[in-house]
Amino acid sequence: MPFSKDSPIARVLELDSEHVKQNCLKLSRLGLLDLIDDIPKLFDSLRREFETGTPSPEAPVSGEGVIELPWDFVLKVLMLQSALAQYLHAVTHLLRGHSLEIFGHLRTMVENAGVAYLAFTSPSIADSYIEGGKEYRDQTKSSKILPKTDPLTNQLNEDFAVASKIFHSNFMSLAGKIRTSVRHTDTGGTFENAMDYYDDDAEHGRFYLRHALWLLAVSARTLRVLAASCAVPTDALLYTRIEHFERAAAARWQAIGPKTFPKTWRRHFDKDAT
Repeated sequence: MPFSKDSPIARVLELDSEHVKQNCLKLSRLGLLDLIDDIPKLFDSLRREFETGTPSPEAPVSGEGVIELPWDFVLKVLMLQSALAQYLHAVTHLLRGHSLEIFGHLRTMVENAGVAYLAFTSPSIADSYIEGGKEYRDQTKSSKILPKTDPLTNQLNEDFAVASKIFHSNFMSLAGKIRTSVRHTDTGGTFENAMDYYDDDAEHGRFYLRHALWLLAVSARTLRVLAASCAVPTDALLYTRIEHFERAAAARWQAIGPKTFPKTWRRHFDKDAT
């Protein structure tokens, strides 16, 4: 270990390892760990569908003999790879007991899917992506990459809003971690505030479980948008596998969710559980 034995960094790494073991056992007992592990497999199936279903692009060859690939094709590849990376980041936070940290990564994962979807419907967006700047930012606002009028992206638009609200530094991003005490005396008072580094025991574990369930629901919806972006045929086996995953996740939601989620969150799951 490169850190001194009394280093808080060394202690955190040691505790992280313990929390991973405990949370894997907990999630496995609840039937969630296998579902969490299924998502990268679905991403791999999507990648293979994309590879086999994408015709060789009729790309022009430069004077130097270099093939110039269409930028919208490249953009979709980048968004697909980034979305999987964001999912993996989110899961490692979840397993270590930092469930609030998943929202920033899920926000980016959903955004990746939305940008890929826009590249499918409006390939010219790829030129703005390469150039960057204000034009790209204007074209990729959540209302444009995840239109509420499109049944495929409507729920992801809501998911993006939830993730953004929790990701940004506000009270919602800290509510599950803080314990505050205020005491008044004749001569003054005291204010004490403790902030937990881990949140997997907050609300007797309900806080953690609703984040795990939300991770699964959002990931399945993201995969559907990415599949459409990659023009995966509607009769492809991938969709059958996603539907099977959604049914299994819905069964876990029916068993765990009603006791775990406040009513304001349930709309994110009820339609998947029907």
